[in-house]
Amino acid sequence: MLRSAPPLLGIQIRQPEWNVALCTFLMYAIPVRVLDFLWAFLLSQVPLKEDAIRPFEFLVVHVVLACACAITAQAALSRCNAVWLLFASWLIVVSIPAWLPTWFCWMLIVVPPACSAAFVALRRQTS
Repeated sequence: MLRSAPPLLGIQIRQPEWNVALCTFLMYAIPVRVLDFLWAFLLSQVPLKEDAIRPFEFLVVHVVLACACAITAQAALSRCNAVWLLFASWLIVVSIPAWLPTWFCWMLIVVPPACSAAFVALRRQTS
């Protein structure tokens, strides 16, 4: 069973789909993860605040900027799939080492792909 999984995945996901996935990660996941590194660096510069829980305002700005990155990725790629954005969002949440509130994790996973899908629907209506 393990030997048959890679060929089946290769059949199911074709080369252009991998290009879309790679571009989605480059245009969405990496900037959002770098933003998290920025927040961690900013909080580490405040005395006695290292590894502190991020303030509410930081989390809201993080979600808004993640939505902006998702919409930018959607606008740049004609075939950017919300499923790849959802997967990238999940990887971002899993890779953040700090403790994060549950509401923020769910918002970071669900809201940017939803904004991207809304952008696609709005673009289809106007054209």
